[in-house]
Amino acid sequence: MEPLVKNKEDPVWLCWLAHVAVLRFSTRHAYTRGTDGARISALHQTFLETFSAVPQWQDKGYEKPKFHPGEHLADALEEFGPFRAFWCMPWEAFLQILKRMFEMTNWKSAPSTVARHWATKSLMHYRDPARGTWYTDEVVPESEWMFDVSALAPSSHLIAAILQLREPLHSARAISRVTRGPDDVKRGDWVVVRQHGNPSRVGQVREMMQCVAPGAPFSVIRLWCEKVKQAHDDEISSVLWAASGDSAQKMVVYFEKMSVEVVVHSVCSTRDEFL
Repeated sequence: MEPLVKNKEDPVWLCWLAHVAVLRFSTRHAYTRGTDGARISALHQTFLETFSAVPQWQDKGYEKPKFHPGEHLADALEEFGPFRAFWCMPWEAFLQILKRMFEMTNWKSAPSTVARHWATKSLMHYRDPARGTWYTDEVVPESEWMFDVSALAPSSHLIAAILQLREPLHSARAISRVTRGPDDVKRGDWVVVRQHGNPSRVGQVREMMQCVAPGAPFSVIRLWCEKVKQAHDDEISSVLWAASGDSAQKMVVYFEKMSVEVVVHSVCSTRDEFL
């Protein structure tokens, strides 16, 4: 943006930064209950103040009714959780499906016909015996299942760490990718890992394993991350950052128990940033 923004103190530019900060914070996958509500309220208030400070916009009627719902974001976050879980985009897309169903009815008894068709479709979907859970992790394997897991330890930092942590392990296989709902993680990705009660951390995924414990009905996913650093949220820009420089820290990520979000790593002059 440097060639385009000549004056970084321009009220329009400051308003844009405040608006982007609200959007970045609102699209996160995880929040801390009890504290992040106040943070998003503060970000929204900053946006309103910077908007009203733009001279050429004053008394022009540019204020929008949609500015008001932002004052209730903290209450919505406390009541419903992350905004990604209930934002309107999926439902707007769902209306297109209903519209096509209505067209099939020739507009005769349309509401009852569409409701009956959708109920039947949903019932057939959830009665599918292939569905073991409400959602299913999808993995891309790189090897066959190995049952002699101790033989993998010399060549796998992840397996060695799992065995050192005394986690029961019957078999494992290497994978290159795992998808869980909106989370799509590949080897080599930078991820931010969040878990309640612990500081957020960022790291680069080096190994991925699908593991099965003795007698367990389902498999689990374990990630091995290197270059691990503690992550911090910038209060002003809402950018996730970590201290600059290399890190020798490593960690095992329990994919089912932690929030894992893929981020883009960029190196700045004073710190590392993750978007």
